[in-house]
Amino acid sequence: MEFIDLNGFDLSDTGNTAWKTLWLRGGFPRSFLADLEADSLAWREGLICTFLERDLLQFSISIPATAMRRFWSMLAHYHGQTWNASELSRAMGFSDKTVRSYLDILSGAFMVRQLQPWFENKGKRQVRAPKIYLRDSGLLNIPDMHALLGHPKVSACWEG
Repeated sequence: MEFIDLNGFDLSDTGNTAWKTLWLRGGFPRSFLADLEADSLAWREGLICTFLERDLLQFSISIPATAMRRFWSMLAHYHGQTWNASELSRAMGFSDKTVRSYLDILSGAFMVRQLQPWFENKGKRQVRAPKIYLRDSGLLNIPDMHALLGHPKVSACWEG
């Protein structure tokens, strides 16, 4: 048996000229190929709601959808940054262990990717925390991503 990680569209599928659409809408075919931006946004919003409210329950994960939705939104703001469970747990009012389990659930469901550090720098403080990425840029769910295109803090989104 073999497990194959399937991703959405990438630049090799869409061509280099569609980079902006791919970044804004993400690589899911229905989102990327939607005729209108509003249709794409509605599809992505529906995917997130369905995943949090129905799909997680089918895996016997009984976390309130509102709590997981809040965690998802906070995680989107940490996209491409080093994981800091303490900071997120303080913001949500949960323990570090609870926030870590939420992250593990989303990672296990292939919605989030944790990139572990692969090098050691003995001259500086060693960072052992992973970087966190939502697997699809369209799922960052930032309401006006068009406005962010010229913003300097967008580098984490591009890194993802």
